[in-house]
Amino acid sequence: MTATLSPPTLVSTPTPTPTPNRRRRWPWIVGGSTAVLIAIGAATGAGSTEPSSEAETPAPVTEAAAVAVSPPATVDAEITMGEFNQIQSGMSDDQVTSIVGDAGELFSSTDLVGIHTEMRTWDGASPGANANVMFQNGEVISKAQAGL
Repeated sequence: MTATLSPPTLVSTPTPTPTPNRRRRWPWIVGGSTAVLIAIGAATGAGSTEPSSEAETPAPVTEAAAVAVSPPATVDAEITMGEFNQIQSGMSDDQVTSIVGDAGELFSSTDLVGIHTEMRTWDGASPGANANVMFQNGEVISKAQAGL
């Protein structure tokens, strides 16, 4: 038995057909969704710092508030740290005047809902030093100082 060999046959593989240039869809979906959200936000005013005229209506004012600012009562109104420390909550404005020796400068005065509130100020000896006392219906309710 003899075997004969035949020449090899060439088998050609088909050349691949070019595939269409397919773009990924997810970037378009994300970008489109973002654009829609921005358009909706712009249409509704989301993120706006301007107050909406439709959303909020001011509450009606039942009693007018009076605010008065007057010129200084005296030019030489000065207060020391010792005088400031003597002022206590509940003291009358006459008691504070007797401690400091001066009524101070009326900085503001307000009458609202039957409550009279005023703030008086005094300068200290050094530049920028001052004291403020808040009175409500003639009594001290708070005080503050700087640089005394």
